[in-house]
Amino acid sequence: MTKKTKIGISVVSGGLALVALAVVLLVTWEKEEPTTVQARGIIQVLNRIAKGEEVSDEKAEEYVLTEVGLYELGGAAVPAMIEAVVDEQIDSGLKFRLLEMLEVIHLTAGNREPFLAHNGKVVRYVKDKKGDATVRTRAISYLTSLLDDRFSDEMIKILMDRDDESAVRADAANYLNHNTKVDAAPYLKQCVEKFYEYSKLRGVCATALGGYPTDETVDFLAKVIEEDVTIRGWAINGLGQIETPRATEALIARVRVETDGANMWSLAEHLVKRDSPEALETLLDVIRFGDPRLARNVAGELSEAGRTEAIPVIEEAIRRGGTPGHLQILLQELSRLKAL
Repeated sequence: MTKKTKIGISVVSGGLALVALAVVLLVTWEKEEPTTVQARGIIQVLNRIAKGEEVSDEKAEEYVLTEVGLYELGGAAVPAMIEAVVDEQIDSGLKFRLLEMLEVIHLTAGNREPFLAHNGKVVRYVKDKKGDATVRTRAISYLTSLLDDRFSDEMIKILMDRDDESAVRADAANYLNHNTKVDAAPYLKQCVEKFYEYSKLRGVCATALGGYPTDETVDFLAKVIEEDVTIRGWAINGLGQIETPRATEALIARVRVETDGANMWSLAEHLVKRDSPEALETLLDVIRFGDPRLARNVAGELSEAGRTEAIPVIEEAIRRGGTPGHLQILLQELSRLKAL
């Protein structure tokens, strides 16, 4: 076995619940076929460290190589890592870290199959309300990142369970934004309409509705945007996912009356990507006639999107004058557009 390793290590001194590390890694390794047994051994070492065993500075490099070993094993480590996530004897912080690592390994591997085969175990863990809520939310995010939409029914049950943690339910709603197996729109709408004790949960549900691009969804979100200031921004982001003429018209209508800077930013972000002359003119009118605070946000999004049509309008706004801060921002956006 031979290896060439270049490692940069930053170790936070003191007791190690999990060693905080910055690792810059370049590894090539010629070795025998990796095994699940190796991965289990690595995880047991990590678990002992996570539970507070004293680790000397001299052993810090050994720890780094241990964690790096899971990355090197790649897909072969997946079964053992999933087993650890659902194992009651494993530290919750390590479970969270393993789920993060699984996402990285998945992105590197480019093959979902080794992961999908074990996700049923992850879902069983997520459904257990006795489990750590932070780990359960991270597990749902992991499933969402894999675009594994086989568990929509389970996520709907979690979403609608008012006795469950609101953070877990919110991640379940986000999962449903990416599902293709079940029409979850009625449940997401019910969440928006009835779960007033959890504004963030209602907001996530409003955004998740963007995954169901029907006229009914557009009309529902447009009404929420008009009537519900609490989750208006979330609903704008939901509507912004729907690229139909009806949705574009609803977003344009909101631009004409919006007074909140953050919401205007979101509206502009969604509309600049649309092939709609009316949408573009509506945004340009904000720069021409709107509140300077809103005009700056719109100019920024038009510049980011490379919409050179905004150049003469921004130049005119600069000639009209304003505060030094306002003019500085407009000049910056103008320069970006002219540099294209």
